[in-house]
Amino acid sequence: MYTKSETTLDSHKNILLSNTIMMYKVKIKRLYQELDHWGLIKKNPEDDYPEFIHGLWVQLATHQALKVKAKKIGEHLSHGDIIQLLSDVHLELSTQLSLTNLN
Repeated sequence: MYTKSETTLDSHKNILLSNTIMMYKVKIKRLYQELDHWGLIKKNPEDDYPEFIHGLWVQLATHQALKVKAKKIGEHLSHGDIIQLLSDVHLELSTQLSLTNLN
């Protein structure tokens, strides 16, 4: 059983972790938007979604103008976390674009 101070500490750790994840999601979103602005996000019809997202991260991590920022993200997050956040960003932005096109 947790004491009140242990529960409070766990709560603060969860808030800190959540804020950290959100901060890196914003950083990944900015990189994604730059790549999109340059027209470099293209899905190969032969790739399934996971392959597309992994390829997108490779593209971000190796693009001359973005690789330093991508490397810094990679120093703080696991590859799995990066892929999940990149997928979230892609789905959010592509959904927003789809909704905009409906209007």
